[in-house]
Amino acid sequence: KRLLWWCRLQKKQYKAWKEQDDDSLTGMNEAREAKLNEIGFCWDAHQASWLARYEELKAYHAHHGDCLVPKDYPTNPPLSKWVSDQRNNMARSRD
Repeated sequence: KRLLWWCRLQKKQYKAWKEQDDDSLTGMNEAREAKLNEIGFCWDAHQASWLARYEELKAYHAHHGDCLVPKDYPTNPPLSKWVSDQRNNMARSRD
């Protein structure tokens, strides 16, 4: 629980720092940002998840030659749902 709280605090301080560009108010600064980046700190879990699925889709494409992931893809159900979500998002944006 303490690590989770600390990670949330780092993200909150980072966001405030980027918005205000004043490390004296947030506790975040370039040195801290660099140290967290060095260890692969995840600033945006949604983006990290999206990128992970994108990499899985690239692997699927390399193996199958297309991006037509079946809706019921037993090898990787999360990829199947993600591709379906991407298609639905694209269709909604066209409306």
